[in-house]
Parts: sequence; structure tokens; C-alpha cells
Amino acid sequence: MIFYVHGFNSGAGSSSGKLLERQIGAKVHRLEYSSDGMFADNFESLTQQVNRHADGFDVLVGTSMGGFYALMISQALLTPCVAFNPVVEPRQQLRQFLGRNVNFVTQKAYDFTEAMLDSYPERVAGPGGNVPVQVYVSEIDELLQGNADRVRRIFPDCTVTRTSHRMTDFSPYLATIRQFENLMGVHPDSGD
Repeated sequence: MIFYVHGFNSGAGSSSGKLLERQIGAKVHRLEYSSDGMFADNFESLTQQVNRHADGFDVLVGTSMGGFYALMISQALLTPCVAFNPVVEPRQQLRQFLGRNVNFVTQKAYDFTEAMLDSYPERVAGPGGNVPVQVYVSEIDELLQGNADRVRRIFPDCTVTRTSHRMTDFSPYLATIRQFENLMGVHPDSGD
């Protein structure tokens, strides 16, 4: 089963989540968190959403802030993860969003406050244990400038790309996502 975690100021109905589902040709469980929520509440909600649907053949996929959450959940639940242009130092990288924001999916306006920002850990949990993680990070990311250097410090085995911040094509990465999804055993749809 594939879980997708959307980026900041987005939602489960994001175009990236829909694109991943269309390109992979399988059901993708698009998870939801609130950009105007506290980290602990979002983390708990996302973890519960995964646990509700987990079938033992799982992979977390996340983009941007969703990459941060996917990486954190991956370590907590020992679930493989593929992250694209993840936020890795949220207290620094989300600072640019303090103040008024509008969610791209719901069009809801809200204020991102210092208290919300401070609820996040200083940085993402790095690789640990035997949990397979693949991180792709763009060296020309227009939204999270300098992110490739940040990511490389935490995930030295990351793959550096030259894509935009927003994912517009998952097709080069679908084999990795499917491989990670099947690491826990034989996929139920394989006929084995």
C-alpha cells in the first residue's frame, strides 16, 4: 500500500498526490494534516491514518513538508519511505511562512504562528536502523533554497536532482516506490 503525504499549505486533494496515483496506476492513500496545526497533533493524526490502513506492504511517499512527515513516520513505524525535496530543518525552513497563508487546496486562510513553528523539532530524524529510505533533493529548488546541502548533511546517500520543488513527474521514481512498497514481503496484487 502506498501512502502519500502532501506539502505545506496543501491537502489530501493535492495535484501531486493525484499525479502519483495516476502515474503509478494503483490506489494511493493520501493522508491529511493541518498546516496550521501543531507538530505533535499532526504527527499523531498521520500515524493513526497509516495504522488504520497499513497492510504490511507499505511505503510512505512525501513531498516537501510531507517529505518531512513521511521521514519522521518512517522512523517511528519502521516503514520504508521515499521523500522528495523534504523539509529537513522545519524551524528554519518554515520561518518564511510565518503570518497569513492560504491553503492551495481548500483556499482557507490562516495564520502560521511562532507557537506552531516552535512546536516542530529542530531537524528531521536521520536514517536509522534497517528502515529503507530514499531521499531525492533538487539542487535548484526554487522554494527551499540551499536544501540540497541541508539534506546531504542528514542523508549523505540522497540522490541529487535538477527538478523544480513541486513534483510534476513521478515516472522516473515509480520503480523505487514499488520496490520499497514490496520490501516487507510479496505484494498481494502480484499473484504470488
